[in-house]
Order: sequence, then structure tokens, then C-alpha cells
Amino acid sequence: IHILDPILSVLITLYVLYNVIGNLRKTLDLFLQASPPEINIDNIEEQFLQIERVKSVHHTHVWTLDGEHHVLSTHLVIDNTASKTEIMDIKSRSKKIIEPMNIEHITVEIEFEDEDCQMRET
Repeated sequence: IHILDPILSVLITLYVLYNVIGNLRKTLDLFLQASPPEINIDNIEEQFLQIERVKSVHHTHVWTLDGEHHVLSTHLVIDNTASKTEIMDIKSRSKKIIEPMNIEHITVEIEFEDEDCQMRET
């Protein structure tokens, strides 16, 4: 049957295209460093605001490196009178909030209220 080869070629091509289109969105999200769908940034920021002496939170970003390993970066604004021990406690408590979320690398930047941050919304 001479027509079998072109039919199988078309079917295989359609199968490959179907899988490419299905994975294209995930691949684009990965390249564009989109937030993983299971991570709620607003919820994370609300939890950070519950930490004593944290006045505001901004510039919070979560992205994925490969679809499984996630990264978080945030700025926590604290009052000007916080001591080094209190700052260390704030960082520790913020990392404990993140622990159950499968985030492997966390960067917490501490800023004082009167400190100028270009990332902070006015």
C-alpha cells in the first residue's frame, strides 16, 4: 500500500505538533520567569506582614528555574529602631513561612522605613 507511508508521516507529524503546542506554554513561562501557578504571592506578602516589626513588603517575586526548583526574592520594610537580633529573627521567621512552599532559594532584603528603595511603590 503506497499511501500508507504519507498517512503515517502526517499522523506522526500531528502527534509531535500536538505535544509541542501542549508544552509550549510551560516552556514560555519558564523562559519568561513567570510565577509558578501554585504559589500565591499576595498570600506570602500577607504572611510577611504578620511578622512583628515588619511595616510593609514590596518587590516580591517568585519564579521557577526548571519547573520544580523555585526562587523567591522580597524586600521587607521594618521600623528604624530594630536591632540586629530582631532583624535576624525577622529573616528567620520569613524563611519559616516559605519552608512548606517548595522554594529552594530565598533572598530577603531588609530595609528601614527611612531608607530609600527605588523598587518601593510610593
